[in-house]
Amino acid sequence: MEEGRFKILPKEVMHHIQSFISSREAAQICLLSKSWYTAWCTRPTLSFDERDFRRTGGFANLTRKTIQRYRDSNLKVPTFRLCMNKISGLSTHLANELILDALKLGVIDLKFEIVDSDSNLKFEYVSSYVLPFQVFAAATSLRKLDVFGCTIAIDRILPVGHVASSRLTSLTLFNVSIGDDTITSILLGCPLIEDFNVLDCKGLKKINVSMMQYNLKKFRVERRLFCQSTLSLSIEFEKPRLGSVSNGQNSVSEYRNLSSLTLKYVKIDNNFFHNFSHKFPCLEDLTIYRCSGYGEVEILGPALKHISLTHMSKLDKAEFDVPSIQKFELSVVNLPSMSFTTCSREWESSIKLSEHVVDVSWFNMLRKFLAELSQSRISLHVNIFMGNEFVYVQTSRGFPIPVVENLMLRVCPESTMCAALLKNLFWSCHPRFITLSGYNNLEERNKKMLGLLCKKYRKRNVENLHRLRYLEQVNVEFFDKTLMQWQSFPPRELCFVVSKLKKVGEKIRFRLRWCHFS
Repeated sequence: MEEGRFKILPKEVMHHIQSFISSREAAQICLLSKSWYTAWCTRPTLSFDERDFRRTGGFANLTRKTIQRYRDSNLKVPTFRLCMNKISGLSTHLANELILDALKLGVIDLKFEIVDSDSNLKFEYVSSYVLPFQVFAAATSLRKLDVFGCTIAIDRILPVGHVASSRLTSLTLFNVSIGDDTITSILLGCPLIEDFNVLDCKGLKKINVSMMQYNLKKFRVERRLFCQSTLSLSIEFEKPRLGSVSNGQNSVSEYRNLSSLTLKYVKIDNNFFHNFSHKFPCLEDLTIYRCSGYGEVEILGPALKHISLTHMSKLDKAEFDVPSIQKFELSVVNLPSMSFTTCSREWESSIKLSEHVVDVSWFNMLRKFLAELSQSRISLHVNIFMGNEFVYVQTSRGFPIPVVENLMLRVCPESTMCAALLKNLFWSCHPRFITLSGYNNLEERNKKMLGLLCKKYRKRNVENLHRLRYLEQVNVEFFDKTLMQWQSFPPRELCFVVSKLKKVGEKIRFRLRWCHFS
């Protein structure tokens, strides 16, 4: 088929293209031909953004006329997107009207967002606008619901058990004001939820997801520090069962379909990690970020591929039995006692440590810690706060020195003990690369270590470097932004290494080769 000189694309293709563009862009494209205009008038995805309009009246007229056209043509709207700015007064009635109309038009995927156009960060603004209770009481077609920046208070209207969104499989609440009772009512009335996300919500103190154990596949809970009302937010994965005992222990819920779990800025305790493999037998991705309330970690996960435990203020003991691990991330203030068991041949570990070093015993702990990860490609980022002066650690044979793929090192405060630090650090591990980047990250204290490695690079007899005799060769490399690859630094230009680092963003690394020694 042709219209003039233009071939007419199938309506489904035009609908797909129009789903990626704004209303203003679509209006320009519709000038090309009547077929594009017809496709726009019958598109299955409606998206309205009040920020595209200078006057609220123009936005209201367009949205109402569009909805009426769909009604008159008896068309369905599978996907509905509505973004409004600071709802109040008449706009409250408009928001209610549009949401309820979308439900009547059989919406499957509904996203409603309230923003503050005067703020750069939309999660700072939570509207007092209350989402219509019909979203949860009469939305029989709804499968996916994303709500941003409003209040949900269905517990004031709907009795427990009257939530009727029984087909809902995905729910995201972002910057929403909501209470514990409301969350409970929603979860009880939506038993098919597979993807559940609670982000920066206010008013929550506890979330019990035990009623979702059979269908939940992805669960994510995050909050920011400014959400003061959620400082005590805790997650309950276990449902108490009085009189139910198995093998001498209380039985716990099993989340056999849960594959991804993310917890950020929430409270968990040591019990969360007990019977971990029983509670989460199919979990593949675990992320715990700045969570409080626990000091021990014991994770047995046959399916776990990615573990991220970061920004933990205190961790005393950690045990892992994860045969399928591919990526392990750990960020702690103090070195924990750790054991790590895996059968995976190829995996990576990224470790960030921030320690106050007072004596050489810490380097012995570091060596044992890294030995547990020696089967992986280790990336080590260390912030060391130096205490009193200490001597070089005594040579200890008996187990190999762990190999670190890349070492990023920062030392505070400025110290004259750089040579002793390097010698002890190289006793704990043998890094293949030491990376330094940017003048802002290269204070005077770190320049001293840079100088020591440069001297070793020039193979001069330097006092106090005899302990680095197992360091066979050092090459200096810089990152060429033009070629987008690492290049060797010419030896004759070695004296310019420090000045080169003064360039913002310049990257320098040392490639180290060690002789075989245990």
